[in-house]
Amino acid sequence: MANGSIDFRSTKFSKTQTGHDEIKSRALGLNAVARRLLVVINGKRSGADLEQFATGQDAVQLVTELMTHGLISMRTEDTPTPPPNSAASARAANSDLND
Repeated sequence: MANGSIDFRSTKFSKTQTGHDEIKSRALGLNAVARRLLVVINGKRSGADLEQFATGQDAVQLVTELMTHGLISMRTEDTPTPPPNSAASARAANSDLND
């Protein structure tokens, strides 16, 4: 996020599949504030929106940490938010194919 061409406050962020997995597993041992940010990132919230969830910590630093772990990515306007990969969504997709 040190790149001066990125406007953190207007950039939107999405969870990656690794991020969805981390929410379930808690394998990385994120601190409570970083975990809160990971949970609320939904592809619609901007950096400015995320600042309110950083409670006393540097939101840019926390988002950078999440990106470094591959838990989130920056969205561009033409990048759809990927849904979490789950057995339920796979069953639904298969059900649609069988109809």
